[in-house]
Amino acid sequence: MANKYKKFVATAATATLVASAIVPVASAAPSDIEGNQFEGYILDAIELGLFQDNASFNPNNTLTRGHVVLILGRYLETAGFEPAADYATNPAFADMNTSADEEYLRTASIVKEAGVFTGSNGEINWKAPIKREAMAAVLDRLAGAVTGKTLVEQAAS
Repeated sequence: MANKYKKFVATAATATLVASAIVPVASAAPSDIEGNQFEGYILDAIELGLFQDNASFNPNNTLTRGHVVLILGRYLETAGFEPAADYATNPAFADMNTSADEEYLRTASIVKEAGVFTGSNGEINWKAPIKREAMAAVLDRLAGAVTGKTLVEQAAS
């Protein structure tokens, strides 16, 4: 479990900082990551289902708050976390509505239920870029949800 967790933290931290696109699944590796210093991490994240690959990954694009919700929601779902029972009819964040894509509604509910992504004033601000300080807080809460100890608590022990 410890090695799997360490691999996840390394993969999630690196991939979320370099990733940009959530796109339909395809079997081939994205063509624009060959030779990228993070290629291995990106491929690991795709293999874990955190990102869906196709012909391009766009590793230099800005990461949005919505991308983080999708990525971490997918991970938490594979780790056994679930959305609220009414996620499709009662969106987790005030700026989402029931006509949103089902995966967006589900992953937003999962990250909110797990306490990993709390939003800003009750809103997800889906298209806004995520600031580094917010990403640090999200990763800290993610570690706490998954292991019972935040990264800060782990570093202190």
